[in-house]
Amino acid sequence: MNRESFEIGESSLLGNREENQDRCIVLQSDECTLLGLADGMGGHPRGDLAAEILVDTCHDLFHQTEKPIPDPTTFLVRLLQQAHENITSYGAQQNPSIDPRTTAVVALVQEGTAHWAHMGDSRLYLYRNGTPAFRTRDHSYLEELKAEGVPPSLQQDLHLIRNYVTRCLGGVQPLQEITVGRPEPLQPNDVVLLCSDGFWGPLNEAGIGVALQSPEPLEAIIPQLAQMAEINAAPDSDNVTAVGLRWLPPAQPVAETPQLQRELNHAIDALKEVITIIDKNKESP
Repeated sequence: MNRESFEIGESSLLGNREENQDRCIVLQSDECTLLGLADGMGGHPRGDLAAEILVDTCHDLFHQTEKPIPDPTTFLVRLLQQAHENITSYGAQQNPSIDPRTTAVVALVQEGTAHWAHMGDSRLYLYRNGTPAFRTRDHSYLEELKAEGVPPSLQQDLHLIRNYVTRCLGGVQPLQEITVGRPEPLQPNDVVLLCSDGFWGPLNEAGIGVALQSPEPLEAIIPQLAQMAEINAAPDSDNVTAVGLRWLPPAQPVAETPQLQRELNHAIDALKEVITIIDKNKESP
């Protein structure tokens, strides 16, 4: 994959918390790019370390795997399984044992196609033409209740269980089913966005889409959105983290016209004359 066919942006803010338990990572080779994001679960010990282990596992497995990756979906599932095993192994080795946990969302972009997998309520969005063409469904009690058609009159109380996730990496339970996405061929200016709930919660999807359509580079847009999320949620902002990839149109080659070629030839001839004059002046006593 051509490195110049996309751009990357990322940001991770503390918010109104004592520590940042979010982590994100971008890994690149000539053939593919891996994005990863984890939101350590603060209700359990060492959520920050669980998130860090997910990032470390991304790094190790990505560099150990041949490129291009033969089966992206299998790779992403194996990645989350390995991270889960690493997290639970770390917890079991402590005295007394602990059960660190984290959400996780990972995306692999290869040969112009996005693949992804996730656990928990950290999200992946695919923005196309300023609108979310796709987003992952949260593994949370809140999402389940909404899917079951909770009456709007009761939805105002659902924020009380917003942070209750039904699937995650780590913990004492066996790893639950990992949700994988359908491979999606990317179109020019599509944005693959991974984000924690501290990012998507205080923002609306339409507003994110408007910002992503800006001609500014993604490395400027995502920090701006993260700051907006932090401000909107103050004084109780969670950690705010997002990482994204914008797929760019292929570079257009400059067409050589006869007129352009003639102008280039004239410029070259003129430059040669100048060089000749300079050389003659150097030879003069």
